[in-house]
Amino acid sequence: MRPLPFAGRSGRPAIIAPLQPRSIDELAALLPGLEAAAGADALEWRLDALAALRLGGAAGGPEHRAVEQRAPQVHTVEAPTSEPHEPRAGDEEASRSAALEAASAGLALLRERCGLPVMLTVRTHSEGGMAQLDDAAYALLVEGLVALGPDAVDIEFRRADAARLLARAREAGVGGVASFHDFARTPPAERLVELCAAMEGAGADVAKFAVMPRSRSDVLAVLAALDRARTRVGVPVIGISMSELGRATRLIGGDFGSAATFAALVGASAPGQLSAAQVGAVLDILGETEPPAAPPTN
Repeated sequence: MRPLPFAGRSGRPAIIAPLQPRSIDELAALLPGLEAAAGADALEWRLDALAALRLGGAAGGPEHRAVEQRAPQVHTVEAPTSEPHEPRAGDEEASRSAALEAASAGLALLRERCGLPVMLTVRTHSEGGMAQLDDAAYALLVEGLVALGPDAVDIEFRRADAARLLARAREAGVGGVASFHDFARTPPAERLVELCAAMEGAGADVAKFAVMPRSRSDVLAVLAALDRARTRVGVPVIGISMSELGRATRLIGGDFGSAATFAALVGASAPGQLSAAQVGAVLDILGETEPPAAPPTN
């Protein structure tokens, strides 16, 4: 496993560039552009964009709804809507097999041609992604991804097996990034800090949250949560306020303690996401100094 650029508390936040090819052929077609592009410190491969996973799983079933009802200490997600898909017998296993085969081949390509650390992510419908998987199918797929030995794997924290999957990743020497997304609102700053602490307690190497602001106060809540987490959470935290309203957090989040930001090399994967070149230029201007020390508490 390559050292993760966002797994330590360094001064400048790492730039993670998401990729969303729909097939290995599309990934291969992206490689020349990735080799020529500059500014990213790591890649996130969003495997849920693969055709096999966009059609796989058990959307709309009780397991799917249960994911949205967990973690009462934070608000539930209102993800982008899509038409439910009722899988045929054997669809789920075939989808998983196809996705793992693609992930294995693509991971080898990225390592050979790009040389950057790679995080594998399957973002499911309940967290704003394209894959429609129940808890059992999600766990089996993530276990398969961990076995491929990527540098890191994203694990949705509200999944039933999140702690077990984080432990499996750690045993395999794969960085475990626990994630939480809310596309409808921003929980209070204190709840976000508690969420990150719970992720740490469950065994995460990195805690990540991305939430949707409804006002400038919500953006400030994200920055406040990051600042508090610096002294109360023992693992690196990545915090993002989404959309155009929240895009400042992608640029100055590091000054408040965010370990990384997400920026596009080819095609944005989230609302308000900027290009890696834009983010890199701003970070260069801001400098690579540590954020100011938190004031002592009495």
